Amino acid sequence: MSKNLQHNAPLILVIFLFSLLYFAGIHEVPFHPDESTQIFMSQDVRLFFSQPSSLFYNPADIENVRQRYRLLDPPLSRWFIGTAQWIFNLPPLRSDWNWTKTWQENLEMGALPGNDNLFISRLSVSFVFPMLLFIAYRIGGRIGGKSTAWLNLIFTATNALILLHTRRAMA
Repeated sequence: MSKNLQHNAPLILVIFLFSLLYFAGIHEVPFHPDESTQIFMSQDVRLFFSQPSSLFYNPADIENVRQRYRLLDPPLSRWFIGTAQWIFNLPPLRSDWNWTKTWQENLEMGALPGNDNLFISRLSVSFVFPMLLFIAYRIGGRIGGKSTAWLNLIFTATNALILLHTRRAMA
């Protein structure tokens, strides 16, 4: 076991360092209104335990925005966010972001998450980043050996889209 750990120590260290930089920058990522939608929809976790039948598809309720979002977006990020909100006892958003309204109107409707809610929501979906780096390393190794594995890990860890979008509470 210790020989395996020694062999993987550089990989563990590099993933740890990239992850440290990644998590340190979560506060600096600009807010995107789509994060409000995911946080708003994270109430599905609470509904699952209180009113599970409200999550069922209902053809008569086709105008329901929650039902429409459930058909459009995968639920995993919402579940992570909702579970973190439940653990940290954070209030759900009162409203979804409305793109036809001004910033101030959305603020008044309760569509802008507070700093704590936004931070916890972002953390709840970004914890997969270290696993992503490990998987990128392993895939690179299988495709082209050790140097390809390291290049794949570095390119994944420094990819602008990954650094921006995986630190947001979005699908």
